[in-house]
Amino acid sequence: MARIGLTGKVRLRIRHFLRRSRHRAWRIHWRVTLMIAVLLAITVGFSFYYFNVILPRNLKYSTSYDDWDFIYYIIIPMIICGGIATKLSLLLLDKQMKLDRDKWEKENERIRNKYGSSKPEAKESSNLDDVVIELQDHLENPPILDEIIASEPEQTLKLVQKPVRKPRELSRKKSSIYRDYIKRENPYNKFLKARSSAIAHVQEMLDNRPTKGLIGDAYIFTTDESDTLFEDFSIVYGNQVLAVQITYPEPFLQKGQNMIRNPHRDKPSEWKWERELFTDLCQQNRLIPCIYEVDPITLQPIDANGWNLRNALTEESVIPARLITAELIDMSAWELETQMIQFVKEYLQQEEEGLKFQRNSSFWKGNILWMHRKGRKAEWITVKRVNKFTQLTNSQKERLRYSDFSLHRAKGYMAQIIYKKENSRGGLSPIDHPKRGVNYEMEFEGLQTVK
Repeated sequence: MARIGLTGKVRLRIRHFLRRSRHRAWRIHWRVTLMIAVLLAITVGFSFYYFNVILPRNLKYSTSYDDWDFIYYIIIPMIICGGIATKLSLLLLDKQMKLDRDKWEKENERIRNKYGSSKPEAKESSNLDDVVIELQDHLENPPILDEIIASEPEQTLKLVQKPVRKPRELSRKKSSIYRDYIKRENPYNKFLKARSSAIAHVQEMLDNRPTKGLIGDAYIFTTDESDTLFEDFSIVYGNQVLAVQITYPEPFLQKGQNMIRNPHRDKPSEWKWERELFTDLCQQNRLIPCIYEVDPITLQPIDANGWNLRNALTEESVIPARLITAELIDMSAWELETQMIQFVKEYLQQEEEGLKFQRNSSFWKGNILWMHRKGRKAEWITVKRVNKFTQLTNSQKERLRYSDFSLHRAKGYMAQIIYKKENSRGGLSPIDHPKRGVNYEMEFEGLQTVK
């Protein structure tokens, strides 16, 4: 007799379970269990990879880079979890097979005890087993519905009703509702209109400020998605930088109305958590967090005659001219990265038309700019302030590519920028700590290919 291997046994068990078992709940349970096991394996693998590779690199706890990290922390844990899941599935199949076997043995024993006295011969008892098997197959494979209808009298066929078609009026109404749904205004467009109105109002206040020419530079720093990171827009006023978040008055926020600031989301975030994150990031970068309230219906400022700015921490009205001091304040990392990104954008837009840009959405990787060309995949640009232009080595390029998970498969570039200021001899010297409100020369030699 030929022996059946391990793979053949597994196939027979699965076939036996799917064919002989009439309990659909067990089939669904087996499939759901397998899906959960696969998802658990993937989750465990990526969790190992994140906490052992990505997180230490982002937090700069570890600077070692190994090409086998992907196998160590993702592939191997997934294989182990997959093996455990397979073993559990086989145990589940064995249990169900045993239950089915015991059930059918009891059923066969009951039939033999019932008909055994009238047919005692062994030959007829074997025929009885065949009858039981045919009965089981008949129950598992019921006749086709068309055959049942054809076998019944002709009157039954005449009583079968034809499918009712939907009236044209209903279909037209449904199509009109669908068109209205498509033409419905995107909730994100409401935020764009509110921000456009707010920027126009603030720009008018900057142009008509009473102390014009006496306090230094005053202008709008960031305006759209390719510049902003956690703020809706920002203002530079002398040696102070105001980060502004557009919102509704608090009574409307408590009723559930809030701005949708992300174009890829359908529902707004919790406004308290959003406000807390905004103020924390402003304090880290030495910015003044300001709230700009607008009317939910007209999207016009609540205080159209003034600046309409309120401090998010102290709840006091903000007048930028009163915040100016005589000290020199170092530019924060967010300011330097934003200014360099704006400079690189303007340079590339002059070199090539039709380019679109989008700043990286991560708060801790704000120096990455994504560049989109028509018909091509997105490419990333990392901006960095240096005191001297250098050529990246292969190890530096590899480290830069693996510094963020989204950069590994895309083409990328490095943009090095030097801040310079005129010295006493009339030349330009690099600056180690750029100050707010001071004009500098920015030197840029073009993009350096990383991958």
